[in-house]
Amino acid sequence: MKKIILLLFICICYPYFGGGYAGAPFRFGSNARAVSLSNSVVSTLNNGFNAITNPALLSQLKKTEFGASLFPMSMDRSIQSFSFSRRLPPTAGVAISLFRSGIDNNYGYDNTGESTGLSYNSWEGYAMLSFGTTFNKLSIGVNIKSLNNSLTNSVKASGLGFDIGAFYKINNNNNIGFMITNVSGSYKWNFNYDNSKYQYEEKLPTILSIGSSSLVNSFLVLSQVDFIVLNKSDTPSEVNSITDEIEYFQLEDKTESKIRLGLEYDMSDILSKSILLRFGMNQKYSDNFKDYNVTMGFGIPFIIDNIKLDFDYAISLNMMNDNLDGLFSISILYD
Repeated sequence: MKKIILLLFICICYPYFGGGYAGAPFRFGSNARAVSLSNSVVSTLNNGFNAITNPALLSQLKKTEFGASLFPMSMDRSIQSFSFSRRLPPTAGVAISLFRSGIDNNYGYDNTGESTGLSYNSWEGYAMLSFGTTFNKLSIGVNIKSLNNSLTNSVKASGLGFDIGAFYKINNNNNIGFMITNVSGSYKWNFNYDNSKYQYEEKLPTILSIGSSSLVNSFLVLSQVDFIVLNKSDTPSEVNSITDEIEYFQLEDKTESKIRLGLEYDMSDILSKSILLRFGMNQKYSDNFKDYNVTMGFGIPFIIDNIKLDFDYAISLNMMNDNLDGLFSISILYD
């Protein structure tokens, strides 16, 4: 059973490091509006989810905000996010946020394919405190994240991470955003195998995001470039079938870039009600620009007395190809 748990740990770590990176669910997107705009939102307000988008945006809050998002997937997988933000007059704002990605009712099997009769929930997520303030046209903010990763009841990891954000308001229609995600963020794993205790630090990549937003008539035009930095580290790769010991492979320092584009159209000019249509395109972490993904979605805002409700939906071509459902979000703004 211990060997099965260790193999599970390796199988989950390997795609994050070899084919992807640690903390991959965090980079999917926290809400439907962000996903439909290919996550090119570091330079624009994102109702209900400003702390996750860029903590510097908290300084721009006009109301108290609450955001909730659900992304149901096949095989009992899902992603959920929640955020509560509040103004701190005259020029600041604070927030608390939760993010969880996982699989429920995951059943165990031994190396012969027989059921072990055990089931468990595997999940990855964080709890986050955020603060942002402004100095004239320049705003700055910070996130402090408590990171957690649970493969089984006995194989878990935790850590601490930080995000730093900035937002510059050029004028009423043009903004620039900047963010460094996962400053010194990492998981610290502790697990037992074959009467030996193993400790392993799994580093999250640091991501530098620079973006701009421009409001042109009824169109919000977004562009963003992400630079992802993976630090050198040793990673568990397999269990040697002869020695029954853990073998490692070494990851070298690596930096890759990703281009994101987004377009949001407010149809209130041609309809009696505001309906927001959204499109996005992002290049995958690759040197080949042909390797890209297209996203789309819509948003419908409602105003009831002093309360504003935003209902958002998003889908991507990659998700459709994998027969996955769309992402739903709701945000509530009130005095």
